[in-house]
Amino acid sequence: MSKNTVAGAQLDKILDRMQNDAAFREKLLGDPASALAEHGVDVDPATIPAVRTLPSADSIAQQRDALKSKVDGRVGLAFFLLST
Repeated sequence: MSKNTVAGAQLDKILDRMQNDAAFREKLLGDPASALAEHGVDVDPATIPAVRTLPSADSIAQQRDALKSKVDGRVGLAFFLLST
């Protein structure tokens, strides 16, 4: 897998943790590269915005398919642009 990409199964696991694991959400906001590395995703730090927000856990649960289509194989800043 190339830098800044994520496969379907990886994305599902990351979204599960974003939805259900408050500590992971905090880590993803504070140190995205490290949080995503836990899932085997290598992120170029230059693609991560300085100011980050995540969709709420409820939003992830309700709009999971739409969120997955927004990421569309990319990671970097994509997770922080998911607000719905």
